[in-house]
Amino acid sequence: MFSMLKTGLLLAALGSLSLPQSAEAIPHVYTNLVLGIASSEACIQNAKRVAGKSGFTENQEVLGEEGSQFFYADHRDKPLALAVSCINKLGGASIAVSGMNNDETFAMFERVYDDF
Repeated sequence: MFSMLKTGLLLAALGSLSLPQSAEAIPHVYTNLVLGIASSEACIQNAKRVAGKSGFTENQEVLGEEGSQFFYADHRDKPLALAVSCINKLGGASIAVSGMNNDETFAMFERVYDDF
């Protein structure tokens, strides 16, 4: 059994432990779907146009093949990323913007989505 002194020291030690802090930055992602794309190739060209106009000019990458293509890019000045999935079978494009600041991410998503 612990003595009162040992118990007091143990409680004091436990009380001085610092608990993990919450993360300061939390990633945010906004996404939606645009229907009516003619082809994945035309969709990718549109994604590149919108990306350039909105500042997503870094690390641009196109993956996939005809009928199912994906475009990714980072923003040149802000901690934001853009992803566009163009799928003929779906007849639509999925657009997503992610970032660390909620307001900034949402504002950029609205800009990209409206321009698409």
